Amino acid sequence: MVTASDFKKPAKKDEVPLTGVIILDLFDQRFAPIVKQTPCFGFTELCNIPVINYTFSWLMRTEIRHIMLVVSGKNEKYARIVENEWSSVFNDFSVIVCDGAISVGDFLREIHNRELITSDFLLISNPATVTSSTLEKQIFVFRKRRQENPDNVMTLLYGNCECREKTVVGIESATKKLLLYPPANATTQLRVDKVDFYNSVEIRRDITDSGIALCSRMIATQFSDNFDFQSIDDVIREILSKDDILGLNIHVDIFSPEEAAYSAKDYFSFIHLNSLLLERWFYPIVPEKLDVSKFISVCPRNVYIEDDDISNSRLSTKIVEPIFGECLTWETMSGGIVNVYHQFEHWG
Repeated sequence: MVTASDFKKPAKKDEVPLTGVIILDLFDQRFAPIVKQTPCFGFTELCNIPVINYTFSWLMRTEIRHIMLVVSGKNEKYARIVENEWSSVFNDFSVIVCDGAISVGDFLREIHNRELITSDFLLISNPATVTSSTLEKQIFVFRKRRQENPDNVMTLLYGNCECREKTVVGIESATKKLLLYPPANATTQLRVDKVDFYNSVEIRRDITDSGIALCSRMIATQFSDNFDFQSIDDVIREILSKDDILGLNIHVDIFSPEEAAYSAKDYFSFIHLNSLLLERWFYPIVPEKLDVSKFISVCPRNVYIEDDDISNSRLSTKIVEPIFGECLTWETMSGGIVNVYHQFEHWG
């Protein structure tokens, strides 16, 4: 017997969400003044807030729901603190401890050897990375490129944020394929041949690296195949220099002027990122919303408790320093009226 359900089209298979791979440590000597004071770079404070809190705050606004927080063995205790504060926000939150790791390459080789990366992923190799974007458009374009050609293995995201650390890259105008990348010994220079101008190569030096990379599993494989690779830059240069052999493609996406994105590359840019946050360039990612010490737990019987050692009565309602606006008024369940000015405690 034929039923109406036989004529229904099969449901479209949902896209597999990207996995977020966040490295909590940073071993760059340019941050030596900071790392000397705070052993775990992810806990270095910007506007009195650990930088890792900014990372997870903007990740919450993206489709990322599976997190791998990668950390060296000596800083595992810091990763456990982050896990305790942020694991409830995501569907899956794993702490990956890599003993003896001292570079991004060591971390990615370890998680690749453990076969933890099973799909495309978003890589943040520097916790001091902030964006106001939800990455919806960028992830959509990345997936589209991957569907058209599986050899499109990476998309690098660049921002328009005003700063002195300008990046210089060569991009194919039509496809946004990355063709030219600065060498390791001269990061502000490009070697350009005459043929590049005939091939419609667009030289961009008005953008800055956002620190966000959308990657396929092949990127982790590149680290495993080359034990001397220490950073993501090493993989990029390898793919570009052996384009005819590897046949892999890297593309570039640039955020719109309405979307701010920035990643601190040294001590000076770290201070600059602090200024950008205070000037609210990354709204709604702002410091006053990121103090996890003031998280409120919602309990049965209309009880709202700040996560500390304070004990409230059975039917109490407590809000500390609300940021709702001035002179907020609402009606309680018992019919009374509560006016909120700065701080109040109402007992049922």
